Amino acid sequence: MINPLGGIVSASNTSGLEQSLINNPQIIQSMIPGVNLAALASTLQIETSLEEQPLTNLNTQMATFSSQSHAWSQVSTALQTVQTDLGKLATVQAMNPSSEPVSSNPNAVTASGTTAPVGQYNVSVSSLAAPQITNSNVVSGSPSTALGYSGTLTISYDGQSAQVTVSATDSLNTIDQNLQSASAKVAGLNLSVTELPSSSGTALSLSANTGSGSFTVAAAGSNLPLTFTTTASQNAIYTVNGVQNQSATNTVANALASGTTLHLLQTTTSPVTLTVSANSQQVNKEVGTLISDISSAVNTINQMSGQGGALEGNAALLNVAQNLVSFLSQTNAALPVGYQSLLDMGLSVSWSKSQGESISFNSAQFQQALNTDPSAVTALFTGVPASGTASGTGIYQAMNGYLTQFLAPSTGIVASAQNGITQQEQTLSSEEKSLQQLVQQEQTNTDNQFIADLQSMLQNAALGQALTAQLNPGALTSGSSGSSGG
Repeated sequence: MINPLGGIVSASNTSGLEQSLINNPQIIQSMIPGVNLAALASTLQIETSLEEQPLTNLNTQMATFSSQSHAWSQVSTALQTVQTDLGKLATVQAMNPSSEPVSSNPNAVTASGTTAPVGQYNVSVSSLAAPQITNSNVVSGSPSTALGYSGTLTISYDGQSAQVTVSATDSLNTIDQNLQSASAKVAGLNLSVTELPSSSGTALSLSANTGSGSFTVAAAGSNLPLTFTTTASQNAIYTVNGVQNQSATNTVANALASGTTLHLLQTTTSPVTLTVSANSQQVNKEVGTLISDISSAVNTINQMSGQGGALEGNAALLNVAQNLVSFLSQTNAALPVGYQSLLDMGLSVSWSKSQGESISFNSAQFQQALNTDPSAVTALFTGVPASGTASGTGIYQAMNGYLTQFLAPSTGIVASAQNGITQQEQTLSSEEKSLQQLVQQEQTNTDNQFIADLQSMLQNAALGQALTAQLNPGALTSGSSGSSGG
């Protein structure tokens, strides 16, 4: 029997079945008068949608978890930024940064670096460092002409040596280059070889900063008339605030403090004063950055935990926002009046039901506090004033301890929340695979049943036409003739 559906639908081609019926109803409609194929296709679409609903619900859950994970990451990033800011205000030294030292006589002594404690340093220079200089005798003629010498030159330093072989074709230029190359093989000897021209010829000059040691150059060979005269090196001798020191060079690292370098340029007849001032503007800038980043973190938390947020109503997050503001505005009653809280020194905090906490900072007012009593401001942040006596828990200790616990990689609230979400996503992903297989099977069964029902209707319609033709042969013929005649 010929398939009455032709090539439009079949049991092996169920993709887009309902759409095919909607787009091509006239073909099958002519075979089954009175059947509303559009309604049948709509029914099939409804059934398919119902079969897919569990999968749709599951995908919605997965999207929700993904949004929550992203929200926790944003919160974590904002809080890590706050903790980084705090680290720049953690110690007495950090709260009292130094400026670059300023010299009273920059032609004689200067210093670079910002690590020296605030104060004045009196520096005297009695002698500058000078390298050892070893000069050869003057060799007449052009330095590029072959000398006709032969023998060896040996450079020795600190128990090591390197040798240069001199041949008759070597010029003074060649010997110069070979000495320089050979010295590179002697560890710790940074030798410089130059040529000293004069009216009578050219001499070789070898120099190096050797500190308390020295290098030697020895000539050997009956036909090598080179002799060397040495001027010993000397250390720089200088004092800082009356304490004498020596250096093999005139650039002295870590002289005033670790990270500060002293530059000795001339000997002095009277002390040179290096003045290191407090860089309170840097502290002001860093405190302003901290407050700005706390404000941003609070806004992020309020957005995520507020109405419509990915973490709406999360109590732990709401507590974080409140605690950050509480730590920032905490009071230390042991400090002088006017310096017991940042609220006394330019910090303003307000709250509204619609926006939550609002934080602002008056930089000029805080700078005035720094200028007037830097020790009190230091104690407020570190718990230890510039004088060094403990006076309670500072803003840094309180807030940093809280954030460290909150952001702990394995046990913190953020890590625990994200780990929980990850586990739920993995569970849903496994369920999704099973549901996809189930939905696909249900849709295949529904399409197959629909096709079978439609085929049955078409067969019944064809059988009805055949019976009509047998019982009333003229009915179909008359219908056809009437149509033709019309």
